[in-house]
Amino acid sequence: MDINDFKTLLEEELNKKLKENERLRFTEVRKNNGILLNGVSVLSGSKKITPTVYIEEHFHSYTEGKPLEEIAAEILKLCRKGGMGVRFDIESFSDFEKAKKRIVFKLINTEKNRELLQEIPGIPFLDLTMVFYYLLGERKACRASILIRNEHVKNWGVDTQTLYAAAKKNLPLLLPVETIDMKSMMLEILKDELSGCENGQELKALCESGLPGENENDGVSMYVMTNREKYFGAAGIACADAIKNAAEKIRSDLYILPSSVHEVILLPASSDLDPKRLKDMVRDVNQTQVSPDEVLSDSVYLYSREKKDFRIVCA
Repeated sequence: MDINDFKTLLEEELNKKLKENERLRFTEVRKNNGILLNGVSVLSGSKKITPTVYIEEHFHSYTEGKPLEEIAAEILKLCRKGGMGVRFDIESFSDFEKAKKRIVFKLINTEKNRELLQEIPGIPFLDLTMVFYYLLGERKACRASILIRNEHVKNWGVDTQTLYAAAKKNLPLLLPVETIDMKSMMLEILKDELSGCENGQELKALCESGLPGENENDGVSMYVMTNREKYFGAAGIACADAIKNAAEKIRSDLYILPSSVHEVILLPASSDLDPKRLKDMVRDVNQTQVSPDEVLSDSVYLYSREKKDFRIVCA
């Protein structure tokens, strides 16, 4: 069975469960890095905005034996939530003077998104492209976004530079960039993961006391740049003040290793580091550890603290 066979079976099952005023809509959605996903939504009356649920994960559950009826019930529950906990005012989005307060930018890979970039406005940045989205939700658990497309720009009557001006202003306010040493990042992740575990408080205290065998006087040589929400935080390198401040904090030129669309790794540049080996490491991590739709780039970049500019040192 392939995804199309599953979609046919799912459609039949969903139709059995629809209310009188509901109808299904299946769409193929182009996501980051050229990935196409099959989405389904439930339209109801005059409702203009409805959640799209992607069926690939449900297909995987079905092939592992999960009953189709149970899958259909879960999908309908998600579709009927009306935004999955995220408030969205269509009228505010239609008015650019209101919408511009929620517009920010992210970075995506230019080569992997050639087709998508025909449909959306963007600004080149290294081998990446800065693209724009409307940020939904006020809390991390409810984060969602709407990618700004050419038709939005046309309806608003604005250009790409106007979008960029709004996004540049909003990003530090809505998604402040942070540069964190790797040890602190690891401790933060460990504490979050342990908080719900049995004996979690005791384990958290152990984490807060430091990693076993680590010397407090050891120099930190690896940093993570992201934002407080860990949401499209790689955009921080395109924020002039953020990357300049990071270089000043680390007191060095910086090698930048794209970890994903959500964060990058910063290393103090030195002759001991071989950019080719760094590139191999980035590529291997992208191929084995990062979801395909979250890969940013295999390139390694160098930021000059003196010149305040970037170049690709290994592509």
